[in-house]
Amino acid sequence: MKNSISIKSKVLLVFGIELLAIAIAISRAILLQRSPMRYFGEGGFITWLSICQLLFIAFLCWKISSLRQTRQFRLFSWKNPRRFWQILTAGFCLLALDEYWEIHEKLDRALHRFLNLNESGITGRIDDVLILIYLVFGLFFLRLFKPEFQKFTRSFGWFLTGFILTFLTILLDMLSHNRGILSPWIDNLEKLNTMHHWLTAIEEIPKIFAEGAFIIAFYHCLKIAKKLNKSNLT
Repeated sequence: MKNSISIKSKVLLVFGIELLAIAIAISRAILLQRSPMRYFGEGGFITWLSICQLLFIAFLCWKISSLRQTRQFRLFSWKNPRRFWQILTAGFCLLALDEYWEIHEKLDRALHRFLNLNESGITGRIDDVLILIYLVFGLFFLRLFKPEFQKFTRSFGWFLTGFILTFLTILLDMLSHNRGILSPWIDNLEKLNTMHHWLTAIEEIPKIFAEGAFIIAFYHCLKIAKKLNKSNLT
């Protein structure tokens, strides 16, 4: 019972902070009549919130890795459960760097310049495809370490929530990639730009909540790892 209350308080804390940050960003954009990209775009505090959340997830994975050494596997064995969590730690650090430096967006632009492509149609969505590749690789990685991941079944609901919200983010990103989707309904160029900025900002909201879901999922995993570690020591 006490453990259930503790988890619920962590859920409220994580999503409460995210809701407050998003509410502040939207309110300031509306009240100060500024572009929402000032807060949701590159260098905005929503981006910094995302970076902090990704680094915190990496920290949780690192903590779990320190608890997952078992006598069944050699320390440097590829199948050692600790490897799973160490790779996840590195993966979320990479995602935080991507968020800060916009690596996949810059790679998209570099490919367009190198291949002499126009920013239109399918070719204009290369950065979305790169994010999708990240996600597919993550799912493949979980499959590869399925025996280890299955020890943490109590966290699966939060992982599923995180993946669904991530797919929603990718979908919104694809829809908001260019202004063409809005132009049939908005003739005024200034209004078109404003609505496009808001559509682009909205796609960041499910991403923030996806990270929150992953924080809760990995926190669950940390609690389970502590129990497994105790049972291995006794």
